[in-house]
Amino acid sequence: MTTPTAPQQPLPLPAQASIRRIASTAHINAQLRQLIEAGELAAAESVARQSLDGNPTGVEATYVLGYILYQLGRPTEAIDCFRRATELHPYLRSAWDNMVNVLSETGRLAEALAAAFELEKHMGGATANRFRIGTLHLRRGDHTAARTWLDRALNSIAPEPNTRLLPYGTVTLPRLIHDESQLGHLIDCDILDDSYRRDQDEYRRLLRDAISRKVNLTTDWQLQPTDLLTLTRFYRRVLHLADGSQLSGHAVNPRLDWSALERSYLEQPDPFQIIVVDNLLTRPAWQALLKYCLDSTIWHNDAQKGRNYLGAHQGNGFSCQLVEQIADELRAAVPGICRDLPLSQVWAYRHVTGSPGIGVHADFAVVNVNLWITPDEANLDRSSGGMVVYHSAARKGASFDEYNDDDASISEAIRNTGQRLVSYRQNRAVIFNSRLYHGSDRISFRPDYASRRINVTFLFGER
Repeated sequence: MTTPTAPQQPLPLPAQASIRRIASTAHINAQLRQLIEAGELAAAESVARQSLDGNPTGVEATYVLGYILYQLGRPTEAIDCFRRATELHPYLRSAWDNMVNVLSETGRLAEALAAAFELEKHMGGATANRFRIGTLHLRRGDHTAARTWLDRALNSIAPEPNTRLLPYGTVTLPRLIHDESQLGHLIDCDILDDSYRRDQDEYRRLLRDAISRKVNLTTDWQLQPTDLLTLTRFYRRVLHLADGSQLSGHAVNPRLDWSALERSYLEQPDPFQIIVVDNLLTRPAWQALLKYCLDSTIWHNDAQKGRNYLGAHQGNGFSCQLVEQIADELRAAVPGICRDLPLSQVWAYRHVTGSPGIGVHADFAVVNVNLWITPDEANLDRSSGGMVVYHSAARKGASFDEYNDDDASISEAIRNTGQRLVSYRQNRAVIFNSRLYHGSDRISFRPDYASRRINVTFLFGER
């Protein structure tokens, strides 16, 4: 059994509106909030328990105590508090969310799945919870059930912003190009039957129409209902998940001199640590990961900074036993770098067309591991296709928007600074401090489906 991943989102404090429901303890809850925000967790625990001594059925104090205990590194007690909060208030969604996340983190996957189903029963149709149910099935190796729930999540009535999905029916030219070519790949591999040729023809018709209207790569446009009807068998569907089981042997290459690599990283001054690792994965692991990416219909995250690449994230399909095995073995290979940092996020991006790829940004983590898995022969320019890492770091305490979306301040931060260009190589990883600004180099890969550039990113820890 691989080590479980950390919760995908920080455990939230109760909303102020929720606190006002229990007037008799309002002053205590305000004090709790102040203590938590000041980081005085031991004192906060004492106040929460005093509150529960006076009111054992207090929902807010029970919920907040769970939050405090989680932050104190006592997840089992935190789970009990969140469970109790859901018994007291079955529609307190944040308590359900936190209970499922911490159960998942601590490897209690069957209990996490049962709790997620309870949440679906009480508040059905939530995209995030349906993705979570699918992901839990993936982690347990049940690809059939995972496919069903991920497919439901993609087309939930109430999509949520953290999925990074464009509104249903809003498409881009790269989306159409990708889906048409993946359809052909899956049919040629006998994963989908020949009846899907008709669906591929409809994609081609829409592509011809888009090109005739000179739609550019960055334009988002809404498909007409009649066009959507012709695509519904494939568009925004999870029809297939390749085998992502844990390997019996090593996933991360044990023949590398990991001690020397780790020493090289740690000898560099914080935050300017970076190392390049070739042949990161064993051949069976690299082949299995590439097949998972090529054959799985999980590429639905297209609301990125750019529109010429598509994403697959941990919470909506890019999560399986193989991915967890790689993360666990990475942490074991370089304990001085990853320490006991949880895997906070993992994703993959497929470049579809046009250049550049991913824009300059930093990541809200402690350590990045960026891995390329497309074969070298797909790269038409061996001097490019990799990434640029700048000798400039996001300031400590910066918000997520500053790390990722504030293009003006990012441009100012990297102005007149040095940079390191890491050229593309199949099975090459770049391990670096997440505060460093970085982005894709120019990209020129062959346009056939299997040759498009894929990078996989593991994020360890949270800022």
